[in-house]
Amino acid sequence: MVCTIRLEQISSSPPFASGGLPQTLEVYGRASNDCSSVRVSIAVAGPGSPTITNAVVPIGFPPDPGSDLPGLFVYRVALPGQLGLQCGDTLHVEAICIDDPQCRDVRDMVIDCKPAPAGGGGGTGTNGGWSPTRCFWTGVSAAMTLLAALVTLGIGIALMVPVTNAAAIVLFGIAAAAWALWAFWCGPGTCVRLAVLCWVFKRALILSIPTLGFTLSALVILLLVGYGSIAGILVDRLRRMGCPIPSALQPLTQIPL
Repeated sequence: MVCTIRLEQISSSPPFASGGLPQTLEVYGRASNDCSSVRVSIAVAGPGSPTITNAVVPIGFPPDPGSDLPGLFVYRVALPGQLGLQCGDTLHVEAICIDDPQCRDVRDMVIDCKPAPAGGGGGTGTNGGWSPTRCFWTGVSAAMTLLAALVTLGIGIALMVPVTNAAAIVLFGIAAAAWALWAFWCGPGTCVRLAVLCWVFKRALILSIPTLGFTLSALVILLLVGYGSIAGILVDRLRRMGCPIPSALQPLTQIPL
């Protein structure tokens, strides 16, 4: 039989913390008899997002004639209270066979609380904020919308199209709202905020350079110089604060949103 792994469920059971927040997680999966153990990793969102936990889990082979895969693994892990994960949050789970790294399963799985905590299992994380999953996607949304606004502005100025410039203004408004939401509910540190802005302006500069192929307008050149200058100022600020400097050649997930 070809090595096979199948993630089946990620759940939490009582006792729950204040507000109905899960304190433990259990990842259930099955595997073929070619695999003796699996490495299970759980991240707050998609690939490249911050990892909550990572461990090697042995596979047992209890009698179960009703299953197509004889191996069973259960990974139990205690959650740090500051994560603020809630029932119903989606986590990114990977299971990789130790005997054959090509044998794996990767899924986005919803935390299933059984039984559901009293009060519906809602709640807030630290500082009254959101869980890491929501914070990750809110931060990504804010950054990518701002990047789209900056690039759209460059295209609008290069082509002298009022509609494109109007679209850029709308995107700036959406980006500001998403940024405010992320900053208020997730409380990212100064290093993280500056790193995100630095990455955005670096990317905006790179993606806007091709506009010079349409026109050598002084406004376009001034805009590019502005993007580069802001990125340079942010790099200097990050360096002075002792913060990691993001690379424009790597994805946004290099920053712990």
